[in-house]
Amino acid sequence: MLKEYNIRDKLFFLFVVVYILSILNIILTLPIGSNEAKIFYSESGILYQISHIFYGAFNNNLDFRLPFFIFGILHMYLFYS
Repeated sequence: MLKEYNIRDKLFFLFVVVYILSILNIILTLPIGSNEAKIFYSESGILYQISHIFYGAFNNNLDFRLPFFIFGILHMYLFYS
């Protein structure tokens, strides 16, 4: 059975979709910064391991930032559920 959504829920879902699309646009258009480059190329901690999960999959900035984007979406889901 389908759940009925009120206008507040619909506006929230619209906000989430616009937010996700804008973050994806930022990920794809902005180059990595100096701190991100240091983590990606020279450190060996947990951030280095996480940032190399999708290394070579897309051949752009999405390789480095996708795991953190997924963590952000998961955080939004857990926070609002």
